[in-house]
Amino acid sequence: MKQVLAFFLLTLFIVSVHAQPARRGGAGGAPSQLGYPIKSGPLPDMDAYTADGEPIKVREMIDGKYTVLSAGCLTCPQFHNGYPHVEAMAADYAPKGVQFFYFYKNLRHPELEGYVQAQNMKERFLQLKEAREKLATKITWIADTLDDSMQTALKSGPNSLFLISPDGEIVAG
Repeated sequence: MKQVLAFFLLTLFIVSVHAQPARRGGAGGAPSQLGYPIKSGPLPDMDAYTADGEPIKVREMIDGKYTVLSAGCLTCPQFHNGYPHVEAMAADYAPKGVQFFYFYKNLRHPELEGYVQAQNMKERFLQLKEAREKLATKITWIADTLDDSMQTALKSGPNSLFLISPDGEIVAG
């Protein structure tokens, strides 16, 4: 399992660096308005919703398994460029017991493609459903809260990926 995890971490790093724009003086890892994404430490206490609208605690989803959380929305070009790589990782690693989730967050560029920022959870669920259908994703989607519980706690930027250990530690972000 250690060899699988090491390879997985390397793949996750390569995909996240490749899918995010380079910043001056270094490789990828684009910041959000909250700073750079969390790279390690305990998974913060975060609320979210299933795609069906059921409230969940993100920590409870980990359920003793390696878990990948990938931020996405309908208007993020980095997410649209990077999600096929996450889908490919899921195809390779889900059979080995790694679980994958996209978390639908606020719109990165609400001015693109005629979308407007969700004003309530019903609208966020409609956007999540459209993203799932438009992108034909196979990975399970969850929805961040309207006050951006996940995005804020993880300091998630565009196309952020997080690998969580079975005991709830952020291994890579």
